[in-house]
Amino acid sequence: TAFVRSFIHSVHRSFIMDIRSKQIHSLATYFPSAKALSAEHYQIPFSAHGSSFYLNVFVGGRFPYEPPHLQLQPPCAHEHLDERCAVRPAASAGLSSWSVHTDLGMTVYEVIQMFSTRPPRIGGVASGSSDSVRQSVDGAHTSIPAVPATFAEVSSLSENDIDNLLRDPSQFETFFSKLECVRAMQSICDELRDSNEKQAKEHLAMESEISSLRDQITAKERELAEARREFDIKAEKQKALMQRYTPQALASELDRLANEADSQSETLVNDFLGSAPGSADTGEFSKQYLELRKRYHTCNAKREVLLHQ
Repeated sequence: TAFVRSFIHSVHRSFIMDIRSKQIHSLATYFPSAKALSAEHYQIPFSAHGSSFYLNVFVGGRFPYEPPHLQLQPPCAHEHLDERCAVRPAASAGLSSWSVHTDLGMTVYEVIQMFSTRPPRIGGVASGSSDSVRQSVDGAHTSIPAVPATFAEVSSLSENDIDNLLRDPSQFETFFSKLECVRAMQSICDELRDSNEKQAKEHLAMESEISSLRDQITAKERELAEARREFDIKAEKQKALMQRYTPQALASELDRLANEADSQSETLVNDFLGSAPGSADTGEFSKQYLELRKRYHTCNAKREVLLHQ
């Protein structure tokens, strides 16, 4: 009944709210300094290698069925953070295998311990990517050298050499173009240009084929539209024909036939009774009358069966 379903729903909701309350209590037990910014948002401050961070814990409407959403502030980079500084599930065993009974406080503690041991780089590049940054170009990934912190070519120059470079733009441009990172970047640009040119030529070579295929598609679309129009017309005809054979339509026709037979039988009786004695053929009358009454009762019986299916 509706009452039972409502009761079960209320019990289930109370059970989930109880688990949710215990999870929030566990978070507060592990982190007394946690600040509740809302009923679904908690912020935990912590330090790692002299830097201050905030771990934002979001428990949405589907929590605890779904794991909490953890996000780090300020913007930083780490192998267990995505581009929005959201913590990846692999950062903690609790996140990667989350269930309703996973301890929220323990899970967040594991994440913060991991960041404390291997702190994120504020405004830096994710660990494991210090040598190069992955850039996306039209869906293809290209390795672009990161800007080095120091330049060995400059370190070997004297102060006088550096002054001369700064005073002579042409000499500076020549020196700059010979730097290792600049040459690497120029090589990548040349490769990208050559690759783009090759792809452009391949696309141009396929232009006539693509145009032909486009024309074929247009023709097929016209054929489809014509076939659809014919199908719709035939479907309407079929619908009109089928309506003639619905149980209601058949019952109505049987009712008409029964009334017709009943009327004809009455007319036959009246004609027989009104005829002169000895002038009517009794045998023929009986045959016609029985046939009409048989037709009447048969139609009525069929009509009753149809109406009560």
